[in-house]
Amino acid sequence: MNTYKNEGEEDFEYDIHFWIGNESTQDEYGTAAYKTVELDTLLEDKPVQHREVMENESEQFKGYFSSLTYLKGGVASGFKHVEKKEIAPRLFHFKSNKKQGSRKKEIKMRQIGLNWKNLDSGDVYILETQDVIYQWNGIGSDQTERYSAGQYVLQLREERLGKIKCEVIEDPDIDEVFMSFFSDADPVDEKFSTSENDTHVIKRLTDASGELKLVDVTVPDDKHAPGNTIKVSKTLLDSNDVFIVDKRNGACYVWFGKNASPGERKNWSIHAHNYLKDCSNPLKHVQTVKEGSEPEGFFD
Repeated sequence: MNTYKNEGEEDFEYDIHFWIGNESTQDEYGTAAYKTVELDTLLEDKPVQHREVMENESEQFKGYFSSLTYLKGGVASGFKHVEKKEIAPRLFHFKSNKKQGSRKKEIKMRQIGLNWKNLDSGDVYILETQDVIYQWNGIGSDQTERYSAGQYVLQLREERLGKIKCEVIEDPDIDEVFMSFFSDADPVDEKFSTSENDTHVIKRLTDASGELKLVDVTVPDDKHAPGNTIKVSKTLLDSNDVFIVDKRNGACYVWFGKNASPGERKNWSIHAHNYLKDCSNPLKHVQTVKEGSEPEGFFD
């Protein structure tokens, strides 16, 4: 939770984020969503809630941290032990992407399986082993990826108190010791997803019938925006319900009507999750929006 005050205002503002690892269970996800709603209720519905998914975090969420690192494992991997232990080989993938609406590039990094098929000559990889940290630079990688990987090598080296050897391998050079850590046993990594929806999608979450349902919001063809994209307008939203507004090439919002029922407000995350599972980009960021407090650009 991020707590802050806007300049010139006395009341606190809040942003609550719950983060979902791509190997987390439904129970874990459901509990995180429930706790977020519980905290929102405690703070009298003032916070803006955010659903953050691994590798697709919002710029706001990433801005809280100097860097984000994705590690394999679960709760047990978070414990720190004083005793010296063996370091299992780990492979990290570095890939640059242009930020939407900006010339700048951002680096995405995650831990992936030790399958040699995961090596892409267009990217950079770090292999951390017990005795050596390797940086493998793909022949088509760019300077941003190489620099970011190099900085992470320094960070890993500091964590090992400087008592670790570091080597850089330039593709297409082959290092037999480096390749000996790879096999076909680990899974082939899925590529970073950048796909977005082609059109706006609006769904209505309502319990007016006595049962909570998620239904499509449809408009006549002659009311569509150019390209058959539904235009997001106030006339399509109802103060008595909650709406999922999935913007084309943008974030997915959950809009809370002023008179929406407690059941609609509390169960938005599960319905948004189930809706996104069948979309081209199921991992996109989801943010709650209250009626009358819509961000700039929400309405077309």
